[in-house]
Amino acid sequence: MSFFSFIDGKFPNGKEFRLTGLKVLQELKTKNFKELDQQFQDKILYYKSRVITFTSDSDNQLKFEVFERLNTGSVSLNNQELRNCIYHGKYIDLLRELSKEEDFRYLLGLNAQEKRMGDIELVARFAAFYHVTYMKYKAPMKDFIDNDIRTYRDILDKDARELRSAFKNAISIIRSIFDKSAFKRYLRGDGEDHNGKWLTRQFNKSLYDILMYSFATTPKNMVYNHLDALKEALLNLMTYDDGFINAIDKSTGSPDMVLRRFRIWEEHVEQIIGSKKESRCFSYKLKEESYGADPTCTICEQRIQAIDDAALDHIHQYWMGGKTIPENARLTHRYCNWSRAKNNRVEVIHVREKEETKIHSRSVFLGNDTYTCKYAWEILFYAAEWLIKHNMLKTNDFPMQFPGSKRYLINDHPVHPPIRTTLYVIE
Repeated sequence: MSFFSFIDGKFPNGKEFRLTGLKVLQELKTKNFKELDQQFQDKILYYKSRVITFTSDSDNQLKFEVFERLNTGSVSLNNQELRNCIYHGKYIDLLRELSKEEDFRYLLGLNAQEKRMGDIELVARFAAFYHVTYMKYKAPMKDFIDNDIRTYRDILDKDARELRSAFKNAISIIRSIFDKSAFKRYLRGDGEDHNGKWLTRQFNKSLYDILMYSFATTPKNMVYNHLDALKEALLNLMTYDDGFINAIDKSTGSPDMVLRRFRIWEEHVEQIIGSKKESRCFSYKLKEESYGADPTCTICEQRIQAIDDAALDHIHQYWMGGKTIPENARLTHRYCNWSRAKNNRVEVIHVREKEETKIHSRSVFLGNDTYTCKYAWEILFYAAEWLIKHNMLKTNDFPMQFPGSKRYLINDHPVHPPIRTTLYVIE
């Protein structure tokens, strides 16, 4: 293609093709093909190029292997460039078409087509999760995307229409919610500076995955009444939930982390747009009014620099029966609110069994109360009883009850809202 473009006098994008950057024959700099001497033109026109042709039924892995071994130039081909060579067809064309969508390019802050196909790879990444779902994800991510492109290389028109519709639906909703902060991390403050900040120059692929997936097939009319609540929910996760933070920042390609971040975000989306229970989060409108009236943190008494760093916290805690009403709201830094929740904990100390008796002896300290547990599961029962006793939870909040007992046990998927009371088990 380089030879043909030079002979034609222009690049595929229409720009004039002149010689630049020559380390030899520097007298030819700035010349185009027609300005070369006839001997140079003839050498180019009649130069013999050695070509190896792969048939359509050649082994795909072999193609990759050969491409990678030959790919030793000054700029190596990346994964998407290799896919473009090996799996070129209707599906690659569709991915390229979607990468040119106006909303998509706006969210990524792109004015021109990416030279190294990074934008097309992002579309391919979305398509892989859309087709396979995160529950069937298998590492590494490269193979996950390769398998999807191989499967849909000659995509049917029906499948193409569905993917196109899902992609456009997702980027339209995401733009409405997050605007240019979409796919960016928000960091809470710290002990020295309580103010948080957006990492505006860093694109987070993990956030991209969960947002694109969750809004691909969600009807817009179900979302548009909850735009502010959805933004607040993601900000809360990025500043309060350490499990979610780890899943978008560390070992992001591992199946465990992929599953964790998708599930956490899906649960929050469902609570906002699908649940009939009283919301745990205050409205964005109320936060705007509170911030406009006085942008001072009620915990540290310092000014909150940006409204995204402001959080409305329950004065009387939600898990203790506090209502989500204006009279029970106070404005805080996200860091101060997180720090307060972190310090409001119940300690559980697990003591090893005594070797001489071989009898399990565990002392559990819940606040000022002490319990002795013979079996490991008793720790959970006493923790549940203690929370009920101190009005942090109600008995009917616990979906599992031990047969013949008034004790209740929290299972893996509690029906009650998650509490910020942390149980520490120390060997």
